[in-house]
Amino acid sequence: MLAIEECGKAFLLIAVHEDKTKLDEELLKAIFRNHTFKVYVPLLELALSEGFPKDDFEYVKSLAPTLDKVKQRGLYVDFLKGKWVTPQDSDLDEIARTNLDYAKRIYKSIKAYRNNHTNVHL
Repeated sequence: MLAIEECGKAFLLIAVHEDKTKLDEELLKAIFRNHTFKVYVPLLELALSEGFPKDDFEYVKSLAPTLDKVKQRGLYVDFLKGKWVTPQDSDLDEIARTNLDYAKRIYKSIKAYRNNHTNVHL
């Protein structure tokens, strides 16, 4: 999940670098502080690159907060719904594998973009 967030940050910084968006106070805060937004950006890019129908974009957006909670489950010990949870819980194994697959695919799309736009150096 951290890799996916960093990919989101990279997409946003590339957009600023290429003058596709303006870096104002709100975007600056989103890039460096809004973890859910940083998850949403690469998920949206993945949906676009894989040709998802526009009707699915709201669903993709709804995944970001859930994935941020999954990240927290993978980092912290907590007491949820009457029981202790830890990053070593077995239910996180499959989620981690899925997120790693997403992260690899998102990273490849950034790398391909950078290869096609040689003036982008992150």
